[in-house]
Amino acid sequence: MAVKLDPAELRRGNPAVVAAFEAILRRRIRAFFRKQSQVNVLTNTALMELLDKLARGEQPSRPLYRALNAANNVVRRELTRLRRVVVSFDSQLHSHTATPDASLGAREELERIDTLLEEVDEVPRQILAAAARGHTHVEIAAEFGISPGAARASLSRLRAQLRGELASRDQLDKLRRLAREAGLIPNMASSGELARPESSSS
Repeated sequence: MAVKLDPAELRRGNPAVVAAFEAILRRRIRAFFRKQSQVNVLTNTALMELLDKLARGEQPSRPLYRALNAANNVVRRELTRLRRVVVSFDSQLHSHTATPDASLGAREELERIDTLLEEVDEVPRQILAAAARGHTHVEIAAEFGISPGAARASLSRLRAQLRGELASRDQLDKLRRLAREAGLIPNMASSGELARPESSSS
C-alpha cells in the first residue's frame, strides 16, 4: 500500500512517511547527478529544507509538488555552483597554456550543465504547453499538483515572459533587416543561421 505524503507525519518523524518523501527527492535528484555521495548529500539537504519550511508553519496543500520543488531548488543551486567552477576553470585555461582537449572538455561540461539547468525548469514549459492544448486552470492544477490559483499565476507569468521574448526577437529581426538593407551584413536567413550552399546536382 502506498504511503500518504502527509507533511504533519513528516514533521513527527514517521519513518514510513520520511522514507516516502526521501524516495521522491532522491529520484528527482538522481535524474541530474550520478555520483551516489552527491545524491545523498543533496537529498538530505532538500529534506532538511522541506522540514525547515514545515517547522516555520508552511502547510502545503500539494505535498508532492512541494517535495519536487525542494529537490529542484537544491539541484539548481548545485548546478549553478558547478557552472561557476567550470567557468573559473575555463578562464584559467585561457590565461595559461592549455591543451585543446582540456579547453574542449571545459566547454562541453559547461554546455552539459546549461542543458541540465534548462531541464530543471521544464515544469513551467509543460504548464504552458498544457494551456496551449486547451487545459483549464483546474485541470493544470490537478496534473501538476498545484492549486488552481498557483496554476493561474504561473500561466500569467509565463505568458508575460513569452510576450517579452517574442518582442525581443521581433526587435532583433528588425535590426537585422535594417542592417542588411544598409549593406552592413550579408543576406542571411532572418533566424540568424548561415545560408546553406545549394547542392550541385550530378
